[in-house]
Amino acid sequence: IDEMVRYEAERQMAFSTNGNWDNIRYVLELKMDHPVWEREAEKCLGCGICTLTCPTCRCYDVRDIPNLDGRTGIRIRRWDSCQYWSHGLVAGGHNFRESKLDRFKNRFLCKNAYCAGVTTAYCVGCGRCTEFCPAGIDFKKVLMEIRGDVEDAKHIRHA
Repeated sequence: IDEMVRYEAERQMAFSTNGNWDNIRYVLELKMDHPVWEREAEKCLGCGICTLTCPTCRCYDVRDIPNLDGRTGIRIRRWDSCQYWSHGLVAGGHNFRESKLDRFKNRFLCKNAYCAGVTTAYCVGCGRCTEFCPAGIDFKKVLMEIRGDVEDAKHIRHA
């Protein structure tokens, strides 16, 4: 029972959105060279499970599927992940997010910094990305460490 109570307390702390996150957008932009980026990106498998389980992820790919007549076809939109190398691939074989580090940073920036006109972050604090990450990356812990809440971040343990 004690172990279950401790696990539940850690889980609640990991998923709670307490604290002031209003300035996280600016903190992330100012700390793009923070060592936590490389350390955690190195762990990332690039599997995309964080984006698959996230209720606010909205990355997609558009595919044109021609019919046999060669003149008609359909255009479909399908789910994609910004964590996949292929997601950043554009015409001419260029990739605007070539490295795993760039893709990892994008995941955090997309949820917390990209939308200047939006005052609320896209991260809803559900913790699914943390819960299902096979590499054990804790989204909130990374943000807290970048923000400077190192002591609080140490108490969060990925279960």
